[in-house]
Amino acid sequence: MIMKKSSLLHRSLHILRGLPRLWLASFVAYLGAGLVARAALIIDLPDLTLQPNQPNQTFTFSVQNDGGSVFLTGVQLDLIVGNGDVVIGGSGGAPAFQSVSLLAPGSLFSGNNNGDLGAGNFGSLQQLFQRSTSTSSGSVTLNAGTFNLATVTFDTTGIGPGDYSWSAATSPNGISFFTDTSPGGVLGATLFDGTLSVVPEPVNVALTIFGSLVALNGGLRWWSRRKAMAS
Repeated sequence: MIMKKSSLLHRSLHILRGLPRLWLASFVAYLGAGLVARAALIIDLPDLTLQPNQPNQTFTFSVQNDGGSVFLTGVQLDLIVGNGDVVIGGSGGAPAFQSVSLLAPGSLFSGNNNGDLGAGNFGSLQQLFQRSTSTSSGSVTLNAGTFNLATVTFDTTGIGPGDYSWSAATSPNGISFFTDTSPGGVLGATLFDGTLSVVPEPVNVALTIFGSLVALNGGLRWWSRRKAMAS
């Protein structure tokens, strides 16, 4: 899916350039205040298989808590496929984020939120997406275990077969994080990248197999003729 450029892109790129240093500086300060010792959350982005040339491919990913209960007041996801779009210095040519939501039924913030917030795709970017929400009142209790966090929808229109990385930690806008009721209010997570595997179209696979069988059959016939002539 080719997205039209708009004047929002210029403002978005300005935001992208300005926010990382501000966020990283703040995050380092929170680390110094003991964030690492408190954090027990893990976002392990799954390895997904995508169909080629197809929009509306939706998946769910989770957050895991390996520690004690925490009381969350929000989350911000900064997601990127590969190294991002060409207009921000990336390679492009990868599956596009069509949408990301934190509000799907059964997800962590589905019953207590202020809506799907954040910059979205920053106006027209395809391989970059920001989604955030905060609680409408109080906090959401995250006990030990694994809980649905968000749904993500990909579009592979015009994208060829191959493997593409996606990450919640390497966006130029900063890394994904939670907010909570503790002093400082920011709770980091251990973030693991995932892989998006776009598989070949079935017809191409069939043609490849058919071509291999034809070549094998031809080779056997040639070998049989040579053997007959030799005898």
